[in-house]
Amino acid sequence: MNEIEFYIEKLLNYFNVTTISDLAEVMEIKQSSISSWKIRNSISAIRKKCRELGIYKEIFGELNDFSNSNYNLNNHSSLIDNSTNKYISTQIINIPDNLIFELNSLFSRITDENLKKEISYKIEDFIIDIKKQIRE
Repeated sequence: MNEIEFYIEKLLNYFNVTTISDLAEVMEIKQSSISSWKIRNSISAIRKKCRELGIYKEIFGELNDFSNSNYNLNNHSSLIDNSTNKYISTQIINIPDNLIFELNSLFSRITDENLKKEISYKIEDFIIDIKKQIRE
């Protein structure tokens, strides 16, 4: 599931509907608008409509839920949130919401602290490798 599908699915669940046409009806837009969002992978259009409908937090709230928690992705990283660290909440907006959601979900299921550390190190190594590739 890509990012746009993730948010369309969240909208379907939020409005308790199962089809795009039903979703369009409850959102008071054309079905073609939603299809266009999907084709263009336009998260910003969904964000705008959610703001207009007053449901932004309900659909995109996992980012806020994540950054307001005392959740720690990695015991050794700079992404530790103590609920007062404004740097994290302003910097984390560059990370796709679905990635934050998936990492939060993953780490909340793991009970073994050593496994959490091992996964954290693997993620850090992966990020370092990507940075090297980008520089080349």
